Amino acid sequence: MKYLATAILIVTLGATICADDFDDLVERAKAGDSVAQYEVGMAYAEGEVVEKDCNLAEQWIRRAAENNHQRAQLRLARMFDIVNGGGLYGNLCSHLLRFGNDRGAYHREASKWYRRAAEQGGREAVGEFVWNCMTGGGCAEGELLEVMTKAAEMGYGELQGHLGNYYVMAAADTVSAYVWLVLSEASGERSDGLNPDNVAKHMDPNDLAQAQFFLGERYANGKGVEQDYLQAEEWYHRAAVQGHTMAQLALAFLYDGDIGGPIGGDSDLRHKTSYEPNPETWYRLAAESGSPDMQYALADYYIRGHGNRREDLIEILIKAAEQGHGSAMGELSGIRFMGFPYVDTIAAYVWAVLWQASKYPGDGLPPEQISRWMDIDDLAEAQFRIAERYYDGRAVEQGVCIAETWYRKSAENGHMKAQLTMARLFDPQCGSEIYARCIDNAPLDRNNRTAWFVEANRWYHKARRHGTLEALVAYSEHCLSGGKCLEMELMDALTKAAEWGHVESQYNLARHLENLALDKNRASDRIQVLMWYEIAANAGHPIASLLRDATVESETVTLEQIAEAKRLAREWIEAHPAIDSANATPDITR
Repeated sequence: MKYLATAILIVTLGATICADDFDDLVERAKAGDSVAQYEVGMAYAEGEVVEKDCNLAEQWIRRAAENNHQRAQLRLARMFDIVNGGGLYGNLCSHLLRFGNDRGAYHREASKWYRRAAEQGGREAVGEFVWNCMTGGGCAEGELLEVMTKAAEMGYGELQGHLGNYYVMAAADTVSAYVWLVLSEASGERSDGLNPDNVAKHMDPNDLAQAQFFLGERYANGKGVEQDYLQAEEWYHRAAVQGHTMAQLALAFLYDGDIGGPIGGDSDLRHKTSYEPNPETWYRLAAESGSPDMQYALADYYIRGHGNRREDLIEILIKAAEQGHGSAMGELSGIRFMGFPYVDTIAAYVWAVLWQASKYPGDGLPPEQISRWMDIDDLAEAQFRIAERYYDGRAVEQGVCIAETWYRKSAENGHMKAQLTMARLFDPQCGSEIYARCIDNAPLDRNNRTAWFVEANRWYHKARRHGTLEALVAYSEHCLSGGKCLEMELMDALTKAAEWGHVESQYNLARHLENLALDKNRASDRIQVLMWYEIAANAGHPIASLLRDATVESETVTLEQIAEAKRLAREWIEAHPAIDSANATPDITR
C-alpha cells in the first residue's frame, strides 16, 4: 500500500480520516463495517490519503452499498449515471467503459442503486431517484408517480411542481394538481410548475373547495409542508365559506379550546388570526349538512356547556342517533334518564340498548341500570320499540332475526302488539318471515310446518286476551284462515270487532253466521246474517252488498225475516255513528 508523502485530512460523510488511521479503517471495512467500507472506497476515489485506484474505489463502495449504506448506494448510482454526468460527481472515477457502448446497461445499473437508496427514504435519495426516472432511467410503469409523490410528501418543492403538472396534463386531476402547485409555489424552490391560480380558473367550485380543504389538512398536520395553523385556518376558511362541510368542522376544531384547538382558548394564535374564532358558528354550519358526525360534534359542544342553544340539544342528538350515530345514542340514554327536558325511561332504555350494540364510545347508561327503574309495561314497550327499529332498519342495520329476539322479550312481558307481531312472524298464512329470512337462526325446526303454526296460534291467543280491536281482528282472521280456535272465542272476537264498527269484521261475522245457519237452519241466525250484511253494505263493503242481495232473492229467508233484519240494521246504524276504529278505545272486558 502506497501512501502519499503528506498526511492530508479529507472529510467524507461528516467524518475526518487521517492517513495514520487508514489501516485501521481498512480492517473495519474488511470486518463488514459499511461506514468504513464507504470511507475506504471514497479514499481510493479521491486519491488524497492513498493513491487513487478506481477499481478499488468501486469495489469498496459497492460492498458498502450492498450492506445497505445509503450514501454508498447514491455514489455508486452516480458513477454509472451517464445521463446526469456519469462518474463526474465530486471527481469520482468514471466507469463509462465498464459496459462498453451499451447505454442500457449503464441506465439499469444506475437505476438499480438509485432505487435501493430511495427505498430507505430521505429527501436526497428519493429526489435523485425521481430525476433518474424522469431522465430515462428505466423506471417501471407507475413507479415514477409513486416515488415523485413520496418526494413531494417530504416537502421537495421542485418535485411538487412537477407532480402538479403531471396531474393537470396526464391525469386530469385538478384537485391534486392545485394542491401540489400551491405547495410548490409556497416552498420558494425553483420549479417549472404551472400557476395554481390559472388552474383554479378551470376548476368546478366544489373541486376547488375540496382542494382548499386538502391544503388546510396539510398545513394543519405538516404533511408535505411545515406545520402552520394560521395557514391551515386560511385554507379551511376558503373552503368553508363555499359550503365544504369537513372544512367547516375543521375550523370549529381549530377554534375549540376545550379539545385542544390550537387557535382556541387563550392560545397566542387566537390573537393573530384575522377571523372570528367562534367554534359554535362552524359547528352549526357543519351540522346543517345533515351528517350525523357533524350533528354529534355540535351536540357535544353543547353538552360541554357552551353556546346559547342548549334547548336544541335533544333534537340534534336524535337527528344524529336516527342515522345510526352510536355516541349520540349513548348521550340520549343518559339525558333522557336524567330528565332533560323530562324523564323518559322508555326512550332512555331504547337508546341505551342501541348504543351498546353500536360499539361506539360514549357516556351512555347501561340498559340494565335503566330497567331497574321501569315497570313491566314500560319495559315491554321499550323492547317493542327496539324490535321495530331492527325490523325496519331505523338507526340500526335491518335484521329480522334480531328483531324477533326483542319482539319475543316484549311479548313475554305482555305487550299486545309484540304478541301479534310474533304471531304474524311465525304464521304460515302470513309467509312466516322468520322461516323465510332467518333460516340459519330460526328458533323452530324449519321442516316442521305444524310447529310454526302452533307457535303463531299461541301468540294470537295471548294477544286476544287484551281485548283491543287490533287483537280481536287479527285473532278472528287467523281463526277463519284455519287457525285452531274455540268457536265461542271466535264468535266473541268477531262480534266485539263488528260491534266496534270494523267493517271487515261485520262482513266476516255475516259470512260465519251464514255458514252456521246452513248447518242449524235457525231463523234467528238468518236474520242476524242479513242484519250484518246490511250493516257492512251500508258502510261501503262491496261484497257484502252483493251477498245481501243474493240472500234476499233466495228462498232461504222470508219477507218477515228480511224486514226484521233491516229494522235491526237500521237501529244499529242509528245507535252507532261513524267510528274511527283506528283511534277508538274499547269498552270491552278482558
